[in-house]
Amino acid sequence: VPHAPSPTGLDLGAAAGFGLLAASTITNVPGSSTIVTGDIGLYPGTSVTGFEGIPVSGSYHLADYVAGYAQASVTSAFVAGMGLTGGVTMDSDIGGQELLPGIYKVATTLTITGPLVLDANSDPNAVWIFQIGTSLTTASGDSNVILVGGAQASNVYWLVGSSATIGTGTTFAGNIISYASITVNTGAFVNGRLAARNGAITLDGDKCITFGPGFISLPPSPPNTPPAPPAAPTNLTIEEVR
Repeated sequence: VPHAPSPTGLDLGAAAGFGLLAASTITNVPGSSTIVTGDIGLYPGTSVTGFEGIPVSGSYHLADYVAGYAQASVTSAFVAGMGLTGGVTMDSDIGGQELLPGIYKVATTLTITGPLVLDANSDPNAVWIFQIGTSLTTASGDSNVILVGGAQASNVYWLVGSSATIGTGTTFAGNIISYASITVNTGAFVNGRLAARNGAITLDGDKCITFGPGFISLPPSPPNTPPAPPAAPTNLTIEEVR
C-alpha cells in the first residue's frame, strides 16, 4: 500500500538537543516526581526553579549563546512551518479522530478531548505539522496522542500561535513550539520537546522524555466475532390458561 503524502520535517537546528526551552522562566513544583531528558535552556531569562533533586539527563543553558541559538532555531522552524501552504482545515476539537500524515490547520483554538490517533501507515518518515492560530489545550483524563503504524514523536510538530496547556494525567507526543507559554498539568507524560519562544514552561510531577519509551500504544482490538446465541431453555412447564 503506498504511503500517504507527507510533508518534510522542520529543521530545529541548534534546538535539537533540548527537551525544555523557554524565554522567561522554567518552573517545576518542588518535590514533585518530574523527570526530564535532554538539555534545559532559557533565553533571555535565567530563572529555573523547583528542580532540586529532579532527574535531568542533559545540561542547563541559562541565557548563554547555546540557548540563544536554540531559540533562534525554533523561531525559524516556527516561521517556516506556519508558512507552509495547503493542508487540511481541522475542526476546533480533534479528539476521537485518526489522522494520516500531512499539514493540518485551524485559525484559532485547537482542543483535544479524547484520544487522538496519528497513523503513519507503515512509513517511518511520516510527518505531521499542526498550524494552530491561537491556543492548544488537551483535556484531562483520556485525551492522549497515540502513535500507530510506525509513527515517530520526533516527526510531529505542534506550532501554537499563543500558549499550550497539556491536561492532567494525559500522554502527549511531538514537538510543541509555542509563541508564548506552555503549561503541563499534574502527572502528564510528554514524549517530545517543549519550546516556548516568548514565555514560560510550567511543570508539575510530569515526565518530559525527549523521544524516549513510555508513551501509550493503541491497545489491541477485541476479536470481531459475534457472541454465540443463547442456549434453548430447558425444564420449562407450559400451563394452559383458561
